[in-house]
Amino acid sequence: KLKQFKRAIQDYDKAIELDSNNVASYFIRGVSSAYIGNMNNACSDWKKGCSLGSADSCEFQSKHCK
Repeated sequence: KLKQFKRAIQDYDKAIELDSNNVASYFIRGVSSAYIGNMNNACSDWKKGCSLGSADSCEFQSKHCK
């Protein structure tokens, strides 16, 4: 299962490369990072998603990040 999350992160890295304003990519990559225990990256992604207008990212950032 860990491998699947790491693969998802790689896929969303590529998606963000192609469209750096895709809020869903930041949110899901953040969730994937959180699942593997990398909260720094997760919070960074949720912060970026929030700044782009993602309510889900804002909610996760306020719940899970300092």
